[in-house]
Amino acid sequence: MPGPNQVNMAVYVGERLGGGRGVLAAVAGLVAVPTAILVGLGAAYFHYRHLPALDAALRGAVAAAAAMTLAMGVKVGMPLTRDRGALLLAAAAFVAVHLLHWPLVPVVAVLGPLGVLWAWPRERAAGAPT
Repeated sequence: MPGPNQVNMAVYVGERLGGGRGVLAAVAGLVAVPTAILVGLGAAYFHYRHLPALDAALRGAVAAAAAMTLAMGVKVGMPLTRDRGALLLAAAAFVAVHLLHWPLVPVVAVLGPLGVLWAWPRERAAGAPT
């Protein structure tokens, strides 16, 4: 289960099995372990970056991460290609950030709520639970 679902499930199971300590253990396992792995890889890179094998391994990891990100973007984005409002918001974000060179945070701060407002009434009309 990629994304926030795994965090929610871990916290739920941790709370059910161990109360507050279970929640802390679940969050620590989801945050501390990956952080330690990334810090370790970063330290290994800066210490052994001259080794061709490490360089090749990290290049492969970056390529795999890029492919997974692209695949997830396509999976999430394909249903939105039929939604004119979503396409308009995406075009507005592209123009604002890439062509006008506006900062990303204010653009998302404005377009994010507009996207929620665009989708919200349509979801309610379709009978989705609120």
